[in-house]
Amino acid sequence: MLTPDGRHLFASNRGHDSLAGFEVDPSSGRLRPNGITPCGGRTPRFIALTPDASAVICANEESYGLTRLDVGEAGCLRPAVEIAQVRSPVCVVWKARST
Repeated sequence: MLTPDGRHLFASNRGHDSLAGFEVDPSSGRLRPNGITPCGGRTPRFIALTPDASAVICANEESYGLTRLDVGEAGCLRPAVEIAQVRSPVCVVWKARST
């Protein structure tokens, strides 16, 4: 998952139960590793950026929960915080609020 500004990329590691972060070189598109952070659960099936790109929400399929990992200034992920228990989550979709 690429951040809206194109500067950072995040990927889930199911066997390792973590999220990998990368910095994207704007001129070449090459990736530079920027850390691996535990996802806070088992089998990170899906990840999504919050609408303001301040955090990554991780759907942990086998531990039945959603976790939030805040995105730091340099694109580093902060440790996971559980935000909900959900039976076998596999996707996160943002719904626009009506006004």
